Amino acid sequence: QSQVFLTLLDLYLSFPPLMQSKPDSEGADRSEKGDEDNIEAAIQLLSRHSTKIDPLRVVKLLPPSVPVLAIRHFLHSTTEHLLQERHTKQIYRQLLLAQHLQVQQHRIRLQQYNKVVVDEHDICRVCQKRIGKRKK
Repeated sequence: QSQVFLTLLDLYLSFPPLMQSKPDSEGADRSEKGDEDNIEAAIQLLSRHSTKIDPLRVVKLLPPSVPVLAIRHFLHSTTEHLLQERHTKQIYRQLLLAQHLQVQQHRIRLQQYNKVVVDEHDICRVCQKRIGKRKK
């Protein structure tokens, strides 16, 4: 899904607008307005879908003429989303560690509960001989 938005962003920024390059009634060049429209559409795309687009690739695609102020919403949303995602992963990692420690503690308890202590007074049930130290 991220690739779709990056491709659309690239289309907005790479291709000239479909309008003819003719001056309008105010004398401004339509292609310049079309470029501005494309950049504005690209910025709106970034604002709407900020959590779905890789910010590093966006920065590489954007032309130097786009001011950082124009993409501040995108940068803010992306940063918040990435920090929240990182925090969630840290919590998940800590929960897994806690679960691992509980399993280890349970294993140790079972080993201690099931251990057999043999001393010199114990007698083998099969041969009826003492199991402990023998006196010579």
